[in-house]
Order: sequence, then C-alpha cells, then structure tokens
Amino acid sequence: MTTPSLSVSVVIPCRNGAAFLAATIASVSTQTCPPLEVIVVDDGSTDGSMEMARAYGPLVTVVANPGRGASAARNHGTAVSRGQFLQYLDADDLLEPHAIQSRVEALERTQADVAISDWLRIAERAGAWEVVKTESGALPRPEVAGDLQVLGAFWAPPAAILYRRHVVERIGGWRETLPVIQDARFLLDAARVGGRFVHVAGVGARYRQHAAGSLSTSNKVRFWRDVLTNAREVEALWQAANRLDADHRAALADVYAQCARVGFVEDRGLFDDSRADLRRFPDFTPARFVRAAIAADRVVGYRAARAVLTAIRG
Repeated sequence: MTTPSLSVSVVIPCRNGAAFLAATIASVSTQTCPPLEVIVVDDGSTDGSMEMARAYGPLVTVVANPGRGASAARNHGTAVSRGQFLQYLDADDLLEPHAIQSRVEALERTQADVAISDWLRIAERAGAWEVVKTESGALPRPEVAGDLQVLGAFWAPPAAILYRRHVVERIGGWRETLPVIQDARFLLDAARVGGRFVHVAGVGARYRQHAAGSLSTSNKVRFWRDVLTNAREVEALWQAANRLDADHRAALADVYAQCARVGFVEDRGLFDDSRADLRRFPDFTPARFVRAAIAADRVVGYRAARAVLTAIRG
C-alpha cells in the first residue's frame, strides 16, 4: 500500500490547551505516514495555544470557531478538511507513531468504515502521567449490532478511532447539543447509519484522564442528564427507522433504568424523568434497586424512600 495516510485529515478542537497541544501535534507529525493535513480549530483560546499551533507552519492549519464547544469545532474542522478519512483528536490526547497508517490499512483491507484501535488510559499522579490500564477497541460482542453495544457500555476516545468521510457525511455532524457524551453519540451514529467497524489490534492512542476530572466525573447529574437526552433522541431515530425491535427496546430501557438509579440517589428531576421514560417499556424488568426505588417512592414519597434505601445500601 502506498502512503495510505496521505488521505487523512486530523481535526483537533482546542480551547486553552497550551499545556498539552505541542505534544499532541508532535504525536501527529511523527506518524509513520504523515496525514494530508492537521487542522486545529480554536474554540476561543486565551492561553497562547493558537500561537503555539501556528508556529508549526504549513504542517498545521488554524481556523477559528470561538466559544461554540468541542462538537461545533469538530464540525467546522470537518467542513474545511479535504481527506478521505477523518481522525478526530482532542488537544490533550496522543497518537502512537503507527496509529494512522495501521487504521487506514485496516479499513482498506476490510473495506470497513470505522477503525478502532486499542488505547491506553493514562492518569495524572504526583505531576507525572502513568498508565492506568489498556483498553480494547474491539466490540465485546461482534454478533450484536454496533449501535446496541455503543448505547451500552462500550466506549473509545476519538484518538482511538478513524472514520471514512462518507460515514461522517451520512451521520450529519457531531451533536452540538450534547456537551458531555458527544463522542459516544458520534460512534453510535456511525453504527446507526450502517458503518461497519474493524478492530485494529495493538495500542494506537493515549487518553489523558486528568486529576481534576472531566465533565462526566465532576458533574454526575449533568452527565446522566446528557445520557438521558441522548437515549431519547436515539429512541426517536430508531422509532422513525422502524428499528424498535425487542433488542433495541431492551437496550433503551436499560439506559433509562440506569438514569433512574442515579437520579434516585442524586437528583429528583432526573429520577422522575427517567421513570417516566421507563413506563414506555412495561415488558422490561429493572434491577432490584430501581424496582425498590420506584415502589418506595409511590408509597412514602421521594425523600423518605431515598433516605431508607440509601441507608440500606450502606
């Protein structure tokens, strides 16, 4: 295969990423086969990160999309990109030197649409970055539809994933209304529009897990509210496509039950909304705690039910 990654556009959304951006760009510039272009999309940085990006000269193109968020930045970068393949890369994550080449080769060999490599989760500890664990990019149950698995427990960071452009175009863009789980939704949408996945064995990316946490860890209610919103949107899409079979219904109900469990402990509004969504799936049996929470709420009210069940759980 000749220079496969010459058709790859790397899109990096960045807002005040000066502490990490140089290493991220370096991980792209040292690829075994260089990409066609590297596009850094400025989301309103004030820390000198854009000056850092421009210092790379013709290797990096900087475009502005200030203050609209990471998903909007990715959409803008996609719109101005030229590659047949798209590699989205957060400004603090890293590619392994062979990442782009191995992913393109896997897509070309299999004619799949989405290549997912294994990846390292690295965490900040005592001022240094240490490997927490190696995560697999393989769907745990290949025989199950990809959209069902991505709606559930499977996740990989953008740094571990390469998309064909035609799949990105079918998706219609990153969901700018989902501030927390937009990457999981984009991968789910790739499966939903018929994209075929291929696993690229071997570590291809490093995902930084910051000591300060992310939105998903620092604001639990906001994260699960995003999960609930996403599930509702996906349910509507599956309904419109006449795909709400037993498996898809069970997957949605399971997500609503998880939201209800978190909501019962953390936020009454989330609990009430998730419970209302669960009512559309009377054939689904939630886990014991969720069943007990719903029953206790009916009998003694939310506050008393939460106090009792939370105490029982320890």
